[in-house]
Amino acid sequence: MTVAGISHEQVIKTKGIDIFLEVARRLPKTPFELIGVESPEWMVRLGEVAPDNVKISPWIGRSALLAKFQKHKVYVQLSAHEAFGLALAEAMACGCNAVVSDRGSLPEIVGRVGRVVSYGDIDSTTAAVAKALEEPGSDGGRKRVIEAFSIQRRKEHLLRILRELR
Repeated sequence: MTVAGISHEQVIKTKGIDIFLEVARRLPKTPFELIGVESPEWMVRLGEVAPDNVKISPWIGRSALLAKFQKHKVYVQLSAHEAFGLALAEAMACGCNAVVSDRGSLPEIVGRVGRVVSYGDIDSTTAAVAKALEEPGSDGGRKRVIEAFSIQRRKEHLLRILRELR
């Protein structure tokens, strides 16, 4: 599964949705889900190009998204640029195995508990997703998010930065 607010063409490339769809095409027996399509027009456009094993969903509320994270085993984020992947951290906190591109903050978020692939490398991304599907859910991902990105941890980090500015 992946989450991306899709409202225009540029998002398809910057969020790696084109790569996500190709990986799904190469794993035809595996169900995939793309959540966050923001308009009926984009629901239709993506439906026309997505393989049959991809469920395309509009943007959903927080509790419904949490239920999706808890249901899925693997979360995929293949962005070309990402400041902080909140959906990625949430998915990891729910036990999803993570497969991410080597761009932006994504490798830092997953640390050693996720799979990092070269952006645009469809072969290695397909292999990483297939491997992640074979493994049990990730307690390590949940632990990583709690230890590295808890509110307390972020507060301490921000206070340290502010002290350094004095």
